[in-house]
Amino acid sequence: MAIPRVLLCVAGALVALALPVQAGAKNVGALTQLRGRAGCVGDRDAKGCTHARIGGQIASVAISPESRNAYVSAHAGSVSVFTIKHGALHQLRGRAGCVSRSFKLGCTRVPELTGAGGVTISPDGRNAYVGTARGVVEFTRDGHTGALRFRGCLNARGTGRCATLHGIPAGVGPLAVSRDGLTLYATASVPTAPFGAKSAIAVFARNQRSGALRQLAGSRGCVNTDGSDGCARARALFGCWCGLAVSRDSKNVYVSSSRTTESSEDIGLAAFSRSSTGTLTQLAGTAGCATKDGADGCAATAFSEEYSVNSGGDLAVSPDGSGVYLAHESTFPEAQAGCLDNFVARLKRDAATGALGPLTGETPACGLSMTMSPDGGSLYTVSFFLSLVYNFARNPQGGSLRKNFCLTDSDADSGDDYCKLDSSLYLQPPQSITVSPDGRYAYLAAGEIVHVFSRVRL
Repeated sequence: MAIPRVLLCVAGALVALALPVQAGAKNVGALTQLRGRAGCVGDRDAKGCTHARIGGQIASVAISPESRNAYVSAHAGSVSVFTIKHGALHQLRGRAGCVSRSFKLGCTRVPELTGAGGVTISPDGRNAYVGTARGVVEFTRDGHTGALRFRGCLNARGTGRCATLHGIPAGVGPLAVSRDGLTLYATASVPTAPFGAKSAIAVFARNQRSGALRQLAGSRGCVNTDGSDGCARARALFGCWCGLAVSRDSKNVYVSSSRTTESSEDIGLAAFSRSSTGTLTQLAGTAGCATKDGADGCAATAFSEEYSVNSGGDLAVSPDGSGVYLAHESTFPEAQAGCLDNFVARLKRDAATGALGPLTGETPACGLSMTMSPDGGSLYTVSFFLSLVYNFARNPQGGSLRKNFCLTDSDADSGDDYCKLDSSLYLQPPQSITVSPDGRYAYLAAGEIVHVFSRVRL
């Protein structure tokens, strides 16, 4: 299994800092960690936190649509299940509290959970889907307790209890279910000889009654860089997948990726229209993709053009459909330049067609991991290496971003004077942040710990 990009670095600790605001102003998006043991869950070594069976380095956190349950996947091969009460996480007891590829945590055993990655919950709350080192695992979700029950799986070989997955021979990355609940999309980085790679997107029809997944046949079931393996070909799908986003109206899918050469690393951003069956068709001409040099008929987009090394990260589409946001940064030079070479790019989106428009701004940020709050009022970025979590207030008129506050450790060097602290609290390096659908709480995955924050809503 490929090592996640966030594991390439080592970092320190986090605490919360809210910058002053004008009297009477509402500091939308500001986070305050819950007090005492309610403020975090982790393994036995997580002092001051509620003990939980998480099972190693966290891959992702997903919250159910009604904000009643949290699901925490770990790379070692497990998904832990929690109820949410006033934001705090409480793990279900016994085997209902987790599913795992082994019996080590006292979980329900699901051997197909090899190298668990992203977990996502269907919009109707009936199912959970987990990307793994071999494919996708399906679960039925108990609507009352949130417990998970194995339903099925797909992998490249169709071994064991799994159906055959075509066009995706390697591990699955980010997953997303369309808002109408009819389709699941999964991304993957497929190795090519001798040392290359190509990005791919798998397309699955979802049975809304059972949650069962069925990959669409032939070229409708997958899209990749060169049209091999019976898949459709798409432009600006480079070797390393980065981000995946489905628009709220379910009309479009967007994928970011990166391409590395001897002297540079470039970003690719691809835009697809989505049919009623979930089939993806790349938008024509420059509306369908953006790259640095405009090759292959894409829009030439100067993603911080002063940097020759530039890698893409997570994607987000604003709830109002007016913009697409892409986190990107120079790769390892982040260790030398702080956040000075990290940005969030904003591109216009045509709400009717989903077409990518021009770059409307580059906001200095930090980190490749990014999420937008469901209300569209806040955007968060996370840097594993520098232990930084930035919050930006989003202006609904035009979509511009303004720094609101940050989380950092006292030793972090963000490259500016924005984040300053007098003391520090030891926490593990942050990987991602997830906002509950009701917008009331945020969950920060850091190492083997989930930190819980209340959030100021719009």
